[in-house]
Amino acid sequence: MVYRRSQARVGAALAAAVVVALGLAAPVQARADDPGVAISLTSMAPNVWTPDSTLSIGGTVTNNTGADINGARVVLWQSATAITSVADFEAALTGDPIGQAVTGPQASAALGAGGVLTPGTQAGFTVQGQPKLTTSGAAYLVGVQVLDSRGKVLARARLALTVPVVDGPAITALVVPLTSRPSLVTPGDPDAKPPTTAVFADDHLADDLAGDLGKMIAVAGQPGVTTLIDPALVDALTQMADGYKVVVDADGTTATGKGQDAAKAALTSIATIAAGGHAYRLPSADPDIVALAALPQSGAILAAAAQAPTVGPSAGLPLAVVADGAVTDQVRSLVDGVKPALVISDAFQPTATVQVDDAGVPWVALTQASTIDNLTGPLPDFGGAATLQATLNRTALITIASAEGTPVVTMVTSSDDITAAHGWSSTGGTLTWLAELMDGSQPAAFDWRTDMPASSPSPDLVWAVGQTLQDLANLADLGNQPQQAGDLGNRVLPGAVASAWGGDWASALAWLQQSTSDLSANASGSVTLHVAAQWMLSSRDNRVPITITNDMGVPVYVRVRFASENPARLNVPETDVVTVAANSSATVVVNPVAEANGSVQVSVTLVTVSGSAIGDPQRVQVVTTSAGRMGWVIIIGAGVLFVIFTSLRVRQVRRQRTKSRIESATPDAEGGEPNVQ
Repeated sequence: MVYRRSQARVGAALAAAVVVALGLAAPVQARADDPGVAISLTSMAPNVWTPDSTLSIGGTVTNNTGADINGARVVLWQSATAITSVADFEAALTGDPIGQAVTGPQASAALGAGGVLTPGTQAGFTVQGQPKLTTSGAAYLVGVQVLDSRGKVLARARLALTVPVVDGPAITALVVPLTSRPSLVTPGDPDAKPPTTAVFADDHLADDLAGDLGKMIAVAGQPGVTTLIDPALVDALTQMADGYKVVVDADGTTATGKGQDAAKAALTSIATIAAGGHAYRLPSADPDIVALAALPQSGAILAAAAQAPTVGPSAGLPLAVVADGAVTDQVRSLVDGVKPALVISDAFQPTATVQVDDAGVPWVALTQASTIDNLTGPLPDFGGAATLQATLNRTALITIASAEGTPVVTMVTSSDDITAAHGWSSTGGTLTWLAELMDGSQPAAFDWRTDMPASSPSPDLVWAVGQTLQDLANLADLGNQPQQAGDLGNRVLPGAVASAWGGDWASALAWLQQSTSDLSANASGSVTLHVAAQWMLSSRDNRVPITITNDMGVPVYVRVRFASENPARLNVPETDVVTVAANSSATVVVNPVAEANGSVQVSVTLVTVSGSAIGDPQRVQVVTTSAGRMGWVIIIGAGVLFVIFTSLRVRQVRRQRTKSRIESATPDAEGGEPNVQ
């Protein structure tokens, strides 16, 4: 699949492809002087003018008027004014410039037999001459006019002829992004026991390597071409090079992929390009920045995508961001947050190649290569225009922009651009490294275009990204697997809005869901806390059970945290970490410590190992009373008193009995015998 920024955007802008990115207006269809006279140009030489050149234009004229044209002839023509700015070029493409015939013995050619072009007759011609083209770093309109015997102009055709810069060549920077639509579903792990093999959603990357992506890698290796390398593409190629599987049906059946050898070769080429010193790395998956701005946690997603790889060809390369479409303040804030070395954008007027704001990040005004190659005009249209005009207009525009101090920066984004890019060195000027072009450009303030379309992901995709973020948070925090969650999030979240989707958000959603199916199955769900609304405590030290239910497919690690509104009266210590198995429940016993009687409200919260709250706090009313304890004190005290009083009474009775016995045994006073009762 060819890398495309936005198919919808290209389709919407195609009607205005006369360098909309360069600030040029679409030409208005011109009416020929006589609609019955058709002119076609088949050749022009040279493509670039030098003072000792002879201009030669060839073609045919057809008489469809239904009447004879007497004295029909073709004359060589040139405009009187040099085109020295992009604005002048716009006027030349859409207006009717003043010009004059070129003189010389071969600058005019008769048409037809005996000076008569009969109805239905087509006559060929070649005219030659030396027009007066004196301004360097400019372009002139040249062409032919068909005249009759009275000198009336019956038809005309025009082309742009470039006069190169005297003190140096016209320069342009050609940028080639190496990326592809995401398709990796599950990475392989050669260190696992047993080792696992990567699984891809399809094998389109193998097809790309055999087609357009392979050609773009070849273009990226040419002198003067600046390359943007997507780390996600490097990761995918690395997985393919180790051997991989491809999903072949809806049931998940897999087959061996066919691109292993091609992936190895591509990795070698990309490593060579990266080592050449004229490459940048893109954020992983090259997300559509405008679409990304519509997602939740967009800043965190871009920050993760912009992290520098530690291994592979893109490791150590400076970061470049491509921001196409309607660049808002939110988009600019996102970009500034990752501090790129440069930003490339098609959202500028072509008043300056490099434009900067207060953040100091250089933004490069981009023109798509296809936009230049599709330049139409100058008017009027004629047969053979599509064949001749693209190369001539591109050469003229690049020369004018270079001489004006705003060199053109173009990006290869489609298969059509690949063919055009191969010919730039010979027909479009000298290719220059982007970094060198930027160093030689004078930065200017932002000059935004106002007609750029916005790229907006579908509501379903936005919701799915939000759900994935929640599941990743669950896996990282609840499941205590931050590394696994981070690796997965860094891979799938930027890829969900990759520029290579070209706005096909339904396919992006399908890939995201396929890539996160295990995450959804295991990390979705909830962990809930079940606690009674009221606790009745009757002692200083108590034991209260609490139940935790885990509906997720992975074990979770949590604690129960308490906040008493009156810690001096009631304190409930936080629990240790509790492990709750997947799809099960666990009971933990807490120990409230009551220091005094009364009612105290306690907030109970389930938290992760890191302390993040899970759900809303629950309120518990805790009532503490010491009546039971005092009852035992009273009972025990009463028992003790009973024993004491009983002992005293027994002793009293014994004393009384002893006293009675003594008194009974004592002799009476008169000395008689004891008184025995």
